[in-house]
Amino acid sequence: MNISKSIRTCLALFGKQKIEMMRNKKTWILFLVFPITLVVMSLMEDNAPTSLILFVVMASVMPPMIGIASQVAEEREKGIIRGLIYIGVNSFEYLGGMMLCIGLSSYICVCAMCMYLENKLSISMDGQIMIICLLAIVCSMIIGAIIGVLAKNQIAVSAMTVPVSLGVLFVSIVGISKKEIHSISKYLFSQIILDTFEKNAVSTSEMIIIISNVFILFLCFVFIYRKRRNEG
Repeated sequence: MNISKSIRTCLALFGKQKIEMMRNKKTWILFLVFPITLVVMSLMEDNAPTSLILFVVMASVMPPMIGIASQVAEEREKGIIRGLIYIGVNSFEYLGGMMLCIGLSSYICVCAMCMYLENKLSISMDGQIMIICLLAIVCSMIIGAIIGVLAKNQIAVSAMTVPVSLGVLFVSIVGISKKEIHSISKYLFSQIILDTFEKNAVSTSEMIIIISNVFILFLCFVFIYRKRRNEG
């Protein structure tokens, strides 16, 4: 694979996605709803730190997953993906270009929320925690891309992304209080980010697990992308 060509392709797709995001006001609402809700909820004195941290976890899962899924489904429905494949854009380049724009937007929002909580709750947000947040966003985006490729149209995206994202979050939240659930959910990226905020620390095993999540999900996307390449 030509690395320089792949980088140029990713940057070109990033530019395309950036223009489309600027035009779509609904996308900005998707990214800003959780930071705004966090600020409003933090002003209520009866909210525990854990409940506020949940908004950061939700912002790391739902906006990137829904944003990528909607965009991929739209481009697939319009036949854009078929055209990109025809000119030689592979799965890595396509996913990379899409993730650069949506991932950067998501990460900026999550970082802003973490900085706000750090000041509000007087807790430390070190570099490892921010890396975990970034990897969780990447996992969410890959799942969104998989859904976008599998969905027949944009309407089907909502029917798939909402239950998937809520399911991922629900299992992790339940895993906090249920040890039998946690013994399984601890291998899920959303559980790792939630545990990281709870402990304010990241273990080596957790870092390995979340990186494995990224790798496994990416392989799944590559397989599905290639399988559907002739369907647009």
